[in-house]
Amino acid sequence: MRQRSRILAAMKTYAQQAEEIVAGDRNDSYGDPDADFRGVALMWTGLLQAKLAPGAAIDSADVALLMTALKLRREAHKPKPDNLIDAHGYLLCLERIRKANELCSIESIYVDGVPIHTVQA
Repeated sequence: MRQRSRILAAMKTYAQQAEEIVAGDRNDSYGDPDADFRGVALMWTGLLQAKLAPGAAIDSADVALLMTALKLRREAHKPKPDNLIDAHGYLLCLERIRKANELCSIESIYVDGVPIHTVQA
């Protein structure tokens, strides 16, 4: 039975493996990607303050893109599955961050002309 599960695991695409991690272990370990990456963005903004334009800041989407770039650079240097799985995972996090930000920009959601949910932007 162990061999069968190893074969099935090997048949999963990197994208499928990344989805399982992002939807499960990643959230359990680090929390919501947007909140986690916002914390990283604040730290990176502080560290890079002297190099950023006045008033510029790194945001959670930037963190996801930069972490994807890091994994792709590592893959170019020394290919291994972990790099590609992680790159897929960071892109999935970016998708979640952008979708969450789109929802936050909506002031009210209406059903039959009645607001059912109001989000403060």
